[in-house]
Amino acid sequence: MLAARLSESGTIASVLGTDLVPPVVAFGTGYENGAKYANADINVITTYHPGGLDVAFTDPEWGAATAAQAIDQGADVIFGAGGTLATALQKWPAASPPIARSTASASTPTSGTPSPRRSRVSSPAP
Repeated sequence: MLAARLSESGTIASVLGTDLVPPVVAFGTGYENGAKYANADINVITTYHPGGLDVAFTDPEWGAATAAQAIDQGADVIFGAGGTLATALQKWPAASPPIARSTASASTPTSGTPSPRRSRVSSPAP
């Protein structure tokens, strides 16, 4: 909710570990749902790491590059969840757009079927 209220551009983003881990998906879903609750017109860019469990939480370079792409797409608040992905966002320059920092991490799923991989941008077409 706070991200939607902080945003001046009307676009926010989340940079997340793999969607093979249900808590990571829950973080992303909660971020988006809270933002849409606060501002029904907010655009939310959600990106999951495309790698497997062996790299999805230990790739700060991917986190930083993905955050930069979201900023290029107009995001002015970014939420990061997933091990060192969030660490990359914590090092973001102070002159850059606000970053919603998170030390959220998730453990390997122990039951159930993993969700299909997805990387989506949920923003309207120009």
